Amino acid sequence: MRDRKFGRRAGAVASVLMMLSAAVMPAWAIGPPYDVPADAVVGIPTGDSGFTATGDVAGAMDNAGALIHLAEARAKYPNITGAGYTVAILDTGVDYTHPALAGRYLDGWDFVNGTADPMDDNGHGTHVTGIAASSDAVYTGIAPGANYVALKVLDAAGSGLFATIDQGLAWVASHRADRHIVAVNMSFGTTSNYNAPTTGSLSTNLQALRSAGVFIAAASGNGWFTHSPDPPNVANQGVSYPAADPAAVAVGDVWTKNFGGIQWSSGAKDFITGPDLVCAHADRSTTMLDLVAPGAIITSANWQWESGSLWTQKGGTSMASPAAAGAAILIRQAIETYWEPGWWPAGDQWEDTILRIMQDTGTLVFDTDDPANPRDNVANLDAYFKRVDVLAALDYVAATPEPATLTLLAMGLAVGLARRRRAA
Repeated sequence: MRDRKFGRRAGAVASVLMMLSAAVMPAWAIGPPYDVPADAVVGIPTGDSGFTATGDVAGAMDNAGALIHLAEARAKYPNITGAGYTVAILDTGVDYTHPALAGRYLDGWDFVNGTADPMDDNGHGTHVTGIAASSDAVYTGIAPGANYVALKVLDAAGSGLFATIDQGLAWVASHRADRHIVAVNMSFGTTSNYNAPTTGSLSTNLQALRSAGVFIAAASGNGWFTHSPDPPNVANQGVSYPAADPAAVAVGDVWTKNFGGIQWSSGAKDFITGPDLVCAHADRSTTMLDLVAPGAIITSANWQWESGSLWTQKGGTSMASPAAAGAAILIRQAIETYWEPGWWPAGDQWEDTILRIMQDTGTLVFDTDDPANPRDNVANLDAYFKRVDVLAALDYVAATPEPATLTLLAMGLAVGLARRRRAA
């Protein structure tokens, strides 16, 4: 079984040495009947932009960048920008004319309307793309040199069909080699959550992409308040689909700084916000959540920039997922820069290796609460998760003489890491 989760109950901390060269990852069965119904509702996670605040909401990618040491990484590794690599954005489309995104759009397709123009008609996809790849000097994306392809698989309301999304994934698979697509971002999911490896009608194409060396980032979902209502109930933990798919990396979100109190449209409330606190809305699981990344509140590209502001603010796991996808591109480029070609991973080992590096070098985040002074109105799992740290990841890659082993070192403490689930 390929177990790649990081969530750990407090106290269940142990030392482990991960031997990449000896890892044998078994295949799993893909095909009907699927765990996720083919007609399940899929769309933008509830609450991605629906919030009210009592404090400062001047969120920015430079704030998120500070949390993951992005400026230091750029200064130390100025040539690791993602240039020459491509991320595939499956979303509501992308406004590829935005100044921060112009010049690096390679291709795409609108599978909702059946045209070759995947122009955004919602705004979600443009915002997500800016997080992954904006080249703006202030609101800079994680991989500002990366190219992108845009697959419009969600309609103007942010909803979509699995059949349409699967067409988008098939397009990515057929264009992967000639567009040098190394990462896919899916900031959407079902309203249901799953606490076990879960297959669906997307699984065949997702596994094909993973086997071809593509890193697949997927938002864990913003439905934690619904799944774990007040009073909290930890029994309903899980992540949405496709984040729950064995081929995808499930990404939750954390706060970048103190924004004061925030109430989300889903009903989730963050009474207290601050760096590395898990957002109240984020679907989570000790067995299914792979990683967390900055997701609230992020300023990124606005699709209506020609008639309004260049930038707009959103918060949610949809914002964390492209941060992970962008980081994956940088780590991939660093590996191909600093490691001998004979050391490079192959096939699905690319996703495994990149995720391991993110987890091994990431910052420990503890999902907990104080009953005497609650910070939110949802269940907390009293579990550790890892938040990506771009500088630490690139430092590891650049300094590793023999990448046959990855030793988990977190804040000077060796922490047990069993790669989560993945055997359906």
